[in-house]
Amino acid sequence: MEAVTIKKEAEQVIEQAEEELLAISRYIHENPELAFTEFKAQKVLTDFLAKHGFSKIEKGVSEMETSFVAECCPTGVKEPVIAICGEYDALPIGHACGHNLIAVSSIGSALAVKEVMEKHELEGTLRLVGCPAEESGGGKIIHIAHGVFDDVAIALLMHPTSGVSRIAGKCKSEFELDVTFTGKTAHAEAHPEDGINALDAMTLFFTAIGLVRQQLPKEIGVSYFLQEGGISECLIPEQTTAKCLITSFGSLALTNAVEKIKRCAEGAAIATGCTCSINEMPGYLGRIDNDVLEKVGKQNMALLGEPVMAGAPADNGATDFGNVQRIVPGLNPYISLLTEEKISNHTEQFKQLAISKRSEYVGIFSSKLLAYCAIDCLLDSQLIEDAWAELRERQQSPEF
Repeated sequence: MEAVTIKKEAEQVIEQAEEELLAISRYIHENPELAFTEFKAQKVLTDFLAKHGFSKIEKGVSEMETSFVAECCPTGVKEPVIAICGEYDALPIGHACGHNLIAVSSIGSALAVKEVMEKHELEGTLRLVGCPAEESGGGKIIHIAHGVFDDVAIALLMHPTSGVSRIAGKCKSEFELDVTFTGKTAHAEAHPEDGINALDAMTLFFTAIGLVRQQLPKEIGVSYFLQEGGISECLIPEQTTAKCLITSFGSLALTNAVEKIKRCAEGAAIATGCTCSINEMPGYLGRIDNDVLEKVGKQNMALLGEPVMAGAPADNGATDFGNVQRIVPGLNPYISLLTEEKISNHTEQFKQLAISKRSEYVGIFSSKLLAYCAIDCLLDSQLIEDAWAELRERQQSPEF
């Protein structure tokens, strides 16, 4: 049977479940839960899957209580494994990144793909991966460490945006430093000579970052804030702490920048007589392009009637789906909640857009789009081979 016929059948499955899917989107939006505490979202999503015939659902995967994995393999032939990723954690201000829509697009598309796989006895495995803590904590990184993506052929994830819909290209990788200076307290007026001022060290560290920026590539971003700066104006601070985030499109540039920032901290400690401890935390890795999957995504967006931006534009954000795309060919379509202008995620305005009338279209459209793309991958083994060949080539780049 032709792919277009199977896609239309998948589309009908999603349309039949539309009201239920939109109700789940509203529920998740009205019940925001922070990283690793998404119990309500996990329940409503897995209840939906169980109701609609997913017999293999595992909760608490990869030692994360609020994660889940659901699978369908109707013929017993496991390969290829197509992974659809879902996110459902919120920000402190609520669902200002639209993860309620990401969640719905994952279960909506998974339901449709399961139905057509069973009806037409399509070989392969559909794996829906419930991913907690995208905003903070990196649930997908934890899933990677526990092998959830080891046998995956293609990974799919939708994300809402504004402006013209697009296929997401590169984004920045992150590296975090927790810096602590320890000195010696003393009375700031009576015996200041007895003290070693940890705040002086932090001041020099921040100043050094400002100076070293001139020697950093333009793509490097450095942001930081003071967590602890002392306890009283009468006492020389004994300990100060700060968080520092370094971002870059290129991994080599990021590594070099991290070393320079560390030297700024070490130099500040030497200058003031403090000791310095640095806790290094590698963060999210930037997405990488996959032209093969980009073409698949754009073709299906055209079939579904959604305008799409040319190319695969880069952005300054970060996502743990980038870590997935470093090991598995991945497609990350960004579907617009506000077509007439570009605004920022993580804002009150975006939070309202995530539950707007347009959001209903985005949730259902994205379910259809991911289903279409998954069906293409299940029916075309050459597509998967070509996507892997491109990934392996990109992995050889010094900037990978």
